[in-house]
Amino acid sequence: MIHRHPWIAALLLVALCGPTALIATEDVPAHQCDRLAADPVDYERVAPSVDDLRFWPKQAMVACREAVAMSPDVPRLRFQLGRALLALGNVDEARAALQDAADAGYAAADLYLGRMFESGSYGERNVEKAFEHYRLAAEHGHQDAQIGIGLMYRNGVGVEADTWQAFNWFKKAADQGNPHAHFFVGTMYSGGEHTPPGERPVADHTMAVRHFEIAAEAGIPGGQFALGLMYLTGLSVEKNTKKGLKLMESAAEQGFVVASLELGKRYLRGEDLPQDRQRAIHWYCKAGAAGRNIFQNTYGESLDCAGRF
Repeated sequence: MIHRHPWIAALLLVALCGPTALIATEDVPAHQCDRLAADPVDYERVAPSVDDLRFWPKQAMVACREAVAMSPDVPRLRFQLGRALLALGNVDEARAALQDAADAGYAAADLYLGRMFESGSYGERNVEKAFEHYRLAAEHGHQDAQIGIGLMYRNGVGVEADTWQAFNWFKKAADQGNPHAHFFVGTMYSGGEHTPPGERPVADHTMAVRHFEIAAEAGIPGGQFALGLMYLTGLSVEKNTKKGLKLMESAAEQGFVVASLELGKRYLRGEDLPQDRQRAIHWYCKAGAAGRNIFQNTYGESLDCAGRF
C-alpha cells in the first residue's frame, strides 16, 4: 500500500480549492462500492481486491454511484466508479470519473488513464498523454506505473528512449517487491542497459540471475524463461539441464511463446538438450501460429498441429 498523510492532503486541498475539492483520505470506512470494485492495481484500496473474473460491473456501478453521492470528496470511490463504467463501455463518463480521481492525486486513476491513452482501445491513442499519466502515478509510488514508464523509456514510446531512466524506474518498482519489475531489471543487467550515461555498457549476468530468481520464484514466466536459459547454457550459473528445462517448460506452459519456440529449436537441433524431433514439434505447436510460421520459414516444412492441444 502507498502510505499517505490524508489530513495534510485534505488541509492543502481545502485551502487551495475550497471545500468541494476531492481529498485523498483513508478515513472513510469501506462501502459496498469497495467490496464490489476494489481493483487489484489499486494499492490504496480499503477492501480485498476483486479481479476481473469476479467483477460484476453493473452492481458495482450502482453501489459506487451511491457511494460517490454520499462521499463526493473521496477519490477512491470515483476511481472505482470509473472502473465499473469503463467495464460497461461508458467510456466518456468513465474518463471523467477517473480524471476527477487523478486530479486529486489518486495513483491508480492515473495508471488507468495512462493505459487508456497508450492502447487507444477506448478512443484516442496518445502516447504522450499516456506517458504523463504514468509519470504522475509513478511519482506517487505506483509500481505498475513505474514499470509502464520504464517500458516507455526503454522503447522510446511517448518519450525519447533512455535506458538509464528505464532501469531506474524498473528498479523503483523492484525495490517495492514487484516480481514483474525484477524480471525487467534482470533483462537490463543482462543487456548491459543498467550502466549510467557516458559509460561503456557491460552486462552483469550475476545481478541478472538474482533478479530473474525472484521473478521466477513468483511464477513470472519471463523470469522462468530467462533463468531457465541461463541454467541450460551455464551462463553465470552452474549448468543444470534438468533445472533449466523445468523452468523453461513452466514458462511455456503459461503461454510464454518465446519459451515454446526456444524449446522447439533446441530439441530440433540438439542444443543443450537431446535431439528429439517429436518434442520439438510439440513445442513449436504449443507456440501456435508463431511456431508454425517459424518452423515453415526456417525448415521449409509445414507443421500439422491438429489435435495436439
